Amino acid sequence: MSDDRREFRKHVLRSVFEQSLDERVDRYLSVSHQWVTGDSHFALASAECIELYQDGYFTSCIMVSQSVGEGILKFVALRNGIEPSNYKSRQELATYLVQSRVISQDFADAFIRIWESYRNDFHHMNPPVSGVPLEATAMSNVLDLSVIEREIFECRPGPNGSIVPVNRIYWDVAPDGSVPVFLRLG
Repeated sequence: MSDDRREFRKHVLRSVFEQSLDERVDRYLSVSHQWVTGDSHFALASAECIELYQDGYFTSCIMVSQSVGEGILKFVALRNGIEPSNYKSRQELATYLVQSRVISQDFADAFIRIWESYRNDFHHMNPPVSGVPLEATAMSNVLDLSVIEREIFECRPGPNGSIVPVNRIYWDVAPDGSVPVFLRLG
C-alpha cells in the first residue's frame, strides 16, 4: 500500500470517527451493562457486542447478542447440572430453568426476546433481515443481555476493594476466594 493511500485512509477514518463520536458516546451511555463479569468463554464476545452497538454495527451486534445469550443460557444450565440438549428448544430450557428456580422470569423473558429477534433470519441471512429495524433491535438485545448478565454475575463490594460474587456457582472461585474477572470499564 502506498504512503499516500495509507494517509488518505487514516484521514477518512479520523473524519468518520470525529463525525460519529457524539452518537457513539450516546449509544454507549444508553445501555447499562454489567461492568465486571466472570472471565468466561463468552465474556469477550459480550464486551464486543456492546462495542458493536456503540459503533453502529447493528447487524453484527444483533448476531453476537443472540450467540452470547444462547451461550449464557447453556452455561447456566451446565453449571446447574442440566444438559441443554435434553430440551427441544432454548425457550423450553429457559422455561424449565425458571420452574426450577435456577433463573428468574426476568432472565427468561430477556433471553426469549433476544432469541425471537429474528434469530434464524440473521444467522442464515434470510431476506426478512432487510426489513428489521436494526438499531432498535440491537439496542433491545443489548439491554436484554444486560439483564441476563447482571443476574448471573451480580457481585457486591467486599473488603479491601475486593468483589464478592452473589451467585458463586457462575464464578470460578479459587481456594483463596479470588476470582478471575473480565472488566468492561468505560
